[in-house]
Amino acid sequence: MKQEERPAETLPQILVATPLTADANVIIEALGEAGIDARRIGDHEPLAVAGETAGCLLVPQEGLTPAFSQAIADFLANQPPWSELPVLILVGEQADPFVVRDQLFSDWRSHKITVLTRPISPVTLLTATQSALRARLRQFRLRDQLEREQELRRELNHRVKNILSTVQAMARMTQRLGGSDGSRFNDFEARLGALSTVHAMLQDDRGEPATLRHVVSELIAPYANGEEGRVSVSAPTRPLDPEAAKTLALCLHELATNSAKYGAFSTEAGHVDIRLARDGEGWAFSWTESGGPPVTPPQRQGYGTRYLNGALQSLFGHSPDFDYAADGFRLRVGGAQPVLFAD
Repeated sequence: MKQEERPAETLPQILVATPLTADANVIIEALGEAGIDARRIGDHEPLAVAGETAGCLLVPQEGLTPAFSQAIADFLANQPPWSELPVLILVGEQADPFVVRDQLFSDWRSHKITVLTRPISPVTLLTATQSALRARLRQFRLRDQLEREQELRRELNHRVKNILSTVQAMARMTQRLGGSDGSRFNDFEARLGALSTVHAMLQDDRGEPATLRHVVSELIAPYANGEEGRVSVSAPTRPLDPEAAKTLALCLHELATNSAKYGAFSTEAGHVDIRLARDGEGWAFSWTESGGPPVTPPQRQGYGTRYLNGALQSLFGHSPDFDYAADGFRLRVGGAQPVLFAD
């Protein structure tokens, strides 16, 4: 099996810190011949800004002025946890590189200090800079991974809060509008089951998109007793937005539960038609029952009706129409620009 190749990464820029323009140009030209981008950074440019995206800092000995040495110390001390900017120091042949390194290490507190002695061959300079850039690229990959993990944690926290809010609202409404203690518990348990089903669909490891047909097949099939033809669905094959899928799934559960008690699913000949279609500039959702017992309007609004009213209004921007026609219950709701699809 052929291993997938990692896409080529753009090498970050090297910052050359020296007050001597001619000296900087020699270094920049030598690096440029090897395809490494470098530029001179002056005393006037804040290192805190340029250093964040730099591949490494290259400082000839004459660039180690007290002001710039302090700027480097401040930058290194305030790096984020993932960052350790490599620093290359070019010293004259009279200087002891070990003494220079030990002094800089105590002042700058960085493990990525490399001291090179001049005169230096292009190969040695290139090897040192390439090693520094590889180390910096690993740091950037770690930064990107940490940012992705942080975004995933924020998304997970948001979803968990939404789920808990939904569960809390279901519990309160079931308690307030339910029947006996036993029936309230059963109803609440069934609603949690529906919520669990749609959550599992949205987190499907196989990556199967949660279309309306998919939601209907998972939630409505048990009410149809596996009989084909009892449920018809007309809807786009586009994947639903996760929040829209959860809302529609819980609405379908309430509609199917009510139908199993009083409507089309309570008889063998009953049929339900579910549609999600274009309606002018917007979209309309409908649930139409037929073949069930004669329908009579309810005497009071229960949990299901109130949930359907609030949930569909929040999704479509309009309250649904409930039609208790004698030949079958109907629900319809439409809106101009509801957020229904993931794409």
